[in-house]
Amino acid sequence: MYNVEAYDKTRNQYVTAYALIDNGGQINKILTVFGDREKIEKIKIVDKDKTMDLAQKYLYNY
Repeated sequence: MYNVEAYDKTRNQYVTAYALIDNGGQINKILTVFGDREKIEKIKIVDKDKTMDLAQKYLYNY
């Protein structure tokens, strides 16, 4: 789980998000705090440390 900023096309800005990224760099799931996941076109990793157990719990519920 990585803390990322996801570019939301609707808002035309980066929004706070968490992404589950596998070892190959493939993004498996994205959990956004604000914004619509379908509108996200790119992300940038903010913190390379795995973080936010609570967010990970909610991510797996999607």
